[in-house]
Amino acid sequence: MPEATGAGVPNFGLFPVLFFLYFAQLKCVYNGRYAACLPAVAGTVCAFPRKLSHALLMLMNGGVYEGRRVLAPASVKAMLAEQWIYSEQAKNGSNYGGSILSYGLGLYQINGNGSARFCREGQLDFVGHTGEAFGLLSSCFFRPGSGDGFVCIMNGTAVDADDKRSSGRFSCNYIWEERLTDAVCRICFLGN
Repeated sequence: MPEATGAGVPNFGLFPVLFFLYFAQLKCVYNGRYAACLPAVAGTVCAFPRKLSHALLMLMNGGVYEGRRVLAPASVKAMLAEQWIYSEQAKNGSNYGGSILSYGLGLYQINGNGSARFCREGQLDFVGHTGEAFGLLSSCFFRPGSGDGFVCIMNGTAVDADDKRSSGRFSCNYIWEERLTDAVCRICFLGN
């Protein structure tokens, strides 16, 4: 199976560019050809779902994947900690329509009762990141300390993102993200 590669980035058998800032050097290779990834937004992360789940497991295990240390504990702690918190009063940045209210290093926190929440009912907090490019929507999130997480990747939607029908009903997320993450919450985490 093809996988993402980064110039000068060691491949630990998991999503090798894991939020590192190798924007200009990154090359995404698919069957020996460069994909539409160089250079691009969001750090040009290209990964298959299985590789993304490896990155998630590594973060959930404090920087260790399959017994091998990939990130120092201090690095994981910094990634998970709130480094920036949006303030409506201070106007200290964009909250992207309410979807990002606090940010670590490459990861953001989803407050279980906030505007970007994943669950209609039940307050579950998550840390992770979303992706959006070329018709793809993705989510890679986990609940710190719980051992629970999920990776979702969707391609194609019924309406354009700017269409009012794409708006979520109980959150600021797209309706299709909202339905999917709410189902994950209900079935996997809340037992409904």
